[in-house]
Amino acid sequence: MVIDDTGAVLMGGTSSRDIGFPHKLQLEDIDTNPKGLSIVSNRNTIHASHIDFAKTRGTSLGSNTIVQDNDELGQIAFRGADGTDINTLGAVIVGRVDGTPASNDIPGSFEFYTGGYNKRLIINSSGHLVPGTDSAYDIGTNATRFHTIFTDQLNVAGVSTFNNIIRAYGSFVTFQGAQANAFWEASTNALRFVDNAQ
Repeated sequence: MVIDDTGAVLMGGTSSRDIGFPHKLQLEDIDTNPKGLSIVSNRNTIHASHIDFAKTRGTSLGSNTIVQDNDELGQIAFRGADGTDINTLGAVIVGRVDGTPASNDIPGSFEFYTGGYNKRLIINSSGHLVPGTDSAYDIGTNATRFHTIFTDQLNVAGVSTFNNIIRAYGSFVTFQGAQANAFWEASTNALRFVDNAQ
């Protein structure tokens, strides 16, 4: 183990290596066993080991300056060697402030990026699953489909045709088109059309 002149702790290597930017703790090796970080908790309680990411807007040690909406709270980045260096992102998970912070209240969201730094999916502070871009991504593919989707109410907007069957076990399924809404009423086992102008 080496501690260099910048205070970086190097395990397995003797010189600091930037991965996107300099890091204070670096683990690198060349043998065939996978390398990682393990944390084991031995306690007779419900609690286990954890990793905390924290962010302030302060500029001094020990600061508690409040964060702001859209601030990153933490990030896990996955990079791969591209033949030149190992700076290129493949996927990223970001924890972000999603709302106005206050005392003992930090609204947060998870953002998932793939194909580099392209935002694909968000779990926002209200718990909603939101696509990273409007009308851009699918759930499943023609070759790999979900088996069952459970929902109280399914609203499908901007769809003109359906190639497969949608079965509703709740009160209704809504198909929203430009001219009318079609409601499948499970109680009457019937499809009802309603003019949008009404």
